[in-house]
Amino acid sequence: ISIKESSGPPDHLFSAGQRVLTVGDGDLTFSLALSNWFWHLKESKEGKKKRSKVQAPIDIVVTSYDTLAELDEMYKPCIQHTIKCLGSNKCKLFTEIDATTIAEEKVRSVLDPEKTGFDRVVWNFPHGGFPETDEHHHGPGFEWSEDFATKHASIVRGFVFQAKELLRPGGLVIITNKSIEPFNLWNIPKMAMDAGFTRILQEPFSLDKYPGFQNRRGAGKRAAKRFPCDDAKLYAFGFE
Repeated sequence: ISIKESSGPPDHLFSAGQRVLTVGDGDLTFSLALSNWFWHLKESKEGKKKRSKVQAPIDIVVTSYDTLAELDEMYKPCIQHTIKCLGSNKCKLFTEIDATTIAEEKVRSVLDPEKTGFDRVVWNFPHGGFPETDEHHHGPGFEWSEDFATKHASIVRGFVFQAKELLRPGGLVIITNKSIEPFNLWNIPKMAMDAGFTRILQEPFSLDKYPGFQNRRGAGKRAAKRFPCDDAKLYAFGFE
């Protein structure tokens, strides 16, 4: 779907003027889709101006666990264009960022040097990676393994507890995850409640709201391969 055909990101989640941190953004296209949408609105309303002299309509800090070289290997040839477009949209990109350490002083000093916090901290389809051994690397269903389920859940839990330290008053942590087993067994709402959050909303996730977003596996030999997400749910957690 094109940006002109989309109704855009839900306005109860994202709006102009927000400061957003995206975590583990695969090929970075969610961040690009979000920033593109708000530039589209701004330029439709105000007319095109030289972006270097115009304030960005939404401030997005984009992070990836991978190195630039790894991103290039997994997502070439498109990734370099995506990175260039993020720069044009005045997004800041930081690689080699572990989602479970984002509030630690060394990492926060990079992501949020002025400690102003974020209105939204977003992780779509969190995942702990794929098996490295040949025994499991190509086989389906490895997520059912108790070891990997524990690994995935511990990473998401670590992220939730870190993200709460970065939120501005009224801010939200947003997590999108597949709702079928075994992914729903991680019980993300329970993790958020353990961190002191309240579930503000839960709703179906629609790719059409984010034109240009490509949900990809993000690791292994088929890193760029997309996966079905018709069952995905979006959770937003905050403090009442």
